[in-house]
Amino acid sequence: MNLEELRKYRHHGGVAIIIIALIIYKFRFLSLPYFWDEAWPYSVGVHNLYDNGLSLMPGAISSFVARGHPLMFHFLAAAWMNVFGTSLLSGHSFSMFVSILLIITIYVFCKTFFSERVGFIACLLFSCQAIFIAQSAFLMPEVLMALWTMVCFLAFFREKNILFVVFGTAMLLTKESGGVFFIALFFYECFVFIAANEKDYKGLFKKLSLICIPVLLASVNFIIQKIKFGWFLYPFYLDHVSFSWRNFTETLPSAAAYSFIYYGRNGFSIFFIISLLVIFIFRKIKFTQNEKKVISFFSVFIASYLIFSSVNYYIPRYLMCIFPPFYIIGTVLIDKAFSRIKIIYPLVISGLIITSIFFYLQPRRYGDMDYSPSVNTDLQMVEFCEKQKLYDEHILVRGLLSGDLTEAYDGYLSGKKFNHIEWGFSGETEYCIFSGDEDNNAEFDKIKNEHKLELIKRFEQKYAWCEIYKVVH
Repeated sequence: MNLEELRKYRHHGGVAIIIIALIIYKFRFLSLPYFWDEAWPYSVGVHNLYDNGLSLMPGAISSFVARGHPLMFHFLAAAWMNVFGTSLLSGHSFSMFVSILLIITIYVFCKTFFSERVGFIACLLFSCQAIFIAQSAFLMPEVLMALWTMVCFLAFFREKNILFVVFGTAMLLTKESGGVFFIALFFYECFVFIAANEKDYKGLFKKLSLICIPVLLASVNFIIQKIKFGWFLYPFYLDHVSFSWRNFTETLPSAAAYSFIYYGRNGFSIFFIISLLVIFIFRKIKFTQNEKKVISFFSVFIASYLIFSSVNYYIPRYLMCIFPPFYIIGTVLIDKAFSRIKIIYPLVISGLIITSIFFYLQPRRYGDMDYSPSVNTDLQMVEFCEKQKLYDEHILVRGLLSGDLTEAYDGYLSGKKFNHIEWGFSGETEYCIFSGDEDNNAEFDKIKNEHKLELIKRFEQKYAWCEIYKVVH
């Protein structure tokens, strides 16, 4: 292969290097026990489906464990375990595989509608984001939802109707929030039709019908849930839906700040805005019709998802699926505005990458970066309890830490589980375990003040800590 051929495939090679670098970095995390929400409910749900037999039917595992979600994520992860085993390495490798597919899909999308250079830079900037790096090996469905979102975009804009229906149905059968994509796309197409000078009623009907097909197919799952359990959507999440103006005006700015400002994303957003101004001032910078269509719908989708998150049960990691579109739009604008300035362009991209990595490397809780200190302190705590043979003692443990002592799937227990784990203090409580991973410091202090406790062991590593107290009667 000569130099010219190597140059031709340099962006392909660049994406391959990104993927290899991610695998090398995350490899040390793949055999760690499951952490936070992947410890419960997701790893438990996946293993339950593996034990019970693969199925997408509601009720194949406990609705409480599934949190009322459809079972596509659990189904795919359990199918992976049928091939590669049920080890921690296997479970995390499934998520890594999905993350690799997401990077490849971003590149293919950009290569199709923009350029290989845009695809490579978008993959590079996205892959440096803490929210992606942390979740890239987590056994949780957010990265899978981002993948479904991007392949649905790709299939729809390339008019691959069968693939759109398949991937769209899969997205809705992974998490209900996938419905935002179809609602946004439906109204976007209606708006485009209204704004058009020539009305193509037949074309509009075909597009809207196509958008509705995955929704109709996935609705069968929710109808079955209604018949079997008495609800279409899990009551826990419906209880957290709020249309109050106060809740909306508090959550929307928080979600927007997380998406566009926090973790070094303010630098990218600044250049996003600068690029818009440059493009507006220098009118010679042009966009094709396809580029305009993609950017406009991406913008509608991002705005729709932020609004949805502001009235729904909100956790920042749920925003994962808007990051690929956001970084694609921003990369396109920066490329249009600065690519002709040979000195400044690489400096801008390099600066954005360094900024993201800098914020990623800052010590944070269970976060967006190295969560191994929390896992290690939890492991030490469980090992201590096992050595003390506290299996039949009544132990107060708050939050997801309780799963470390009761769920064999999580990877913390070396043998049998602990039998009396309590969430509230009672007359039978003999030990209390407090962890820095739980936002319950005020409640911890209240328990310490109201009861006589003796600190018998504290484990600490970097920001993470875990304390075990004995109740003095």
